[in-house]
Amino acid sequence: MPLSNEEEDLQNKCRNFIKNAVSDRAAEKFKNFNGKTSQYDVHDNLFQDRTSRKNRVLLPFKLVISNNLTLAQLESFENGVCVEFVNDDYYNPDFERFPIHEELKNLIGSNDVVSAIVSFRSEHGEPGAEQARNAYNHYKNHLEGTGNNPVLTPLSRAVVRGRFPGQGNEHWNGNAFWSIRGGVQAPLESHTDKVQLFNPAIDYANERVCFDIELVMHFFVLHCYDAPEEVAAIKKKELIEKVGTYLASRRYFDYPGTLLEYCNSHPTMVLGQNLTDPIRIIPISINWLDGSICSNLDELNLSHNEAAQENRIYFDSLHDCVLSAARPTNLFLSTKLSNMTQQHFTLDGFWRFTKENLDKYNKAKKNNLSYLFIPLLFVIPATIFLLTKMV
Repeated sequence: MPLSNEEEDLQNKCRNFIKNAVSDRAAEKFKNFNGKTSQYDVHDNLFQDRTSRKNRVLLPFKLVISNNLTLAQLESFENGVCVEFVNDDYYNPDFERFPIHEELKNLIGSNDVVSAIVSFRSEHGEPGAEQARNAYNHYKNHLEGTGNNPVLTPLSRAVVRGRFPGQGNEHWNGNAFWSIRGGVQAPLESHTDKVQLFNPAIDYANERVCFDIELVMHFFVLHCYDAPEEVAAIKKKELIEKVGTYLASRRYFDYPGTLLEYCNSHPTMVLGQNLTDPIRIIPISINWLDGSICSNLDELNLSHNEAAQENRIYFDSLHDCVLSAARPTNLFLSTKLSNMTQQHFTLDGFWRFTKENLDKYNKAKKNNLSYLFIPLLFVIPATIFLLTKMV
């Protein structure tokens, strides 16, 4: 559902508040919360290089299976999804028992909202090329061109009016990608240059979800202890009310209340009197949106509760759309240092992990100190005995 004029006005007013309260750079950072995705497991040559979350995405077939996604659900990737059969995914008998396996094989190289490709590469950053090379050789020697098995054609951009749109599967050609490096054998590469076609599906959000993410983050920032009461004729109190009214109308499948309730009950909003970093437990400054006027470790990051690397894709029946870790009920703001410290833990998981290790540390320290006292039980009496003999 496209944004209304009123919603666009609210978005611009929020951005202008940030711009005038902090800087142009801070306002740009806010836009980039949705305007630039991370790379995750998309190969360097295929990654779109930090473009909008709502753009065309690449989704490994294994994640289709692990997340129990149907073809109809995949069609809710508004601007196109390309399912990637990596290495032996295409012919692995363990996958052939799933009806969607055949459905997606029939869509290899298509221009539909859901398309697919065959690729041969290392997965999840794992070193070595044996698995990819064996799968590639098996396909080339036993499958390529037989029956309905396609001849491997390297991916390329389809030029449309002199541009290379980042949305829609009609804007690329081919059906395959391979990058096999490692070992003593010569590397095999389908591409020597970047074609920049896909974003990672685990960082996807459609236009409406992106808007909700931005409004949630604005609501948080407006509660910084040093957010001014008024800038450029924009009153903070009125802006909070308008953003809150919108958030009160929005719900998501994974949270029992509205987005407004999510914000007001979030740890960053209840750990202190104002917006508070949930790891360092310090008040957050609105100026930390601009890394040029604060410490590098204080700069604000968009942080996840459930990490994107968990590779979860959900279908939200409330909105008939797929959701990734980039959903408003999973995001909050924290400093760069806290974001790095949290790593892939949820906030609760991080604090449980910290407590467990602190308990272990204190127990080990206590035990080690006791070892220091044990010798003293013998040394002190012996010393007293020797001293009495010397007198």
